[in-house]
Amino acid sequence: MLFVLVGCMALFFGATFPLYGACAGDYFPKDVMGTVVGAWTPLYGFGAILVHWIAGILRDTTGIYDHAFVIDAAMAGAAFS
Repeated sequence: MLFVLVGCMALFFGATFPLYGACAGDYFPKDVMGTVVGAWTPLYGFGAILVHWIAGILRDTTGIYDHAFVIDAAMAGAAFS
């Protein structure tokens, strides 16, 4: 299961950042698109950096990856709904 999930992440993760411009244009007026993208960029960057540290700390503390994947699945479910 780990290999399948890592493969899915590798396949879809690269398309995340370019979608910000499209989403900003779809959900916000054109006069604030730059502000929205500018605000989302550091949030995405900090999240992309911190997730590896947090998952590593959880793995080192518990000895298993299960907690990190459960949190990931919960966040994906929250984002999807």
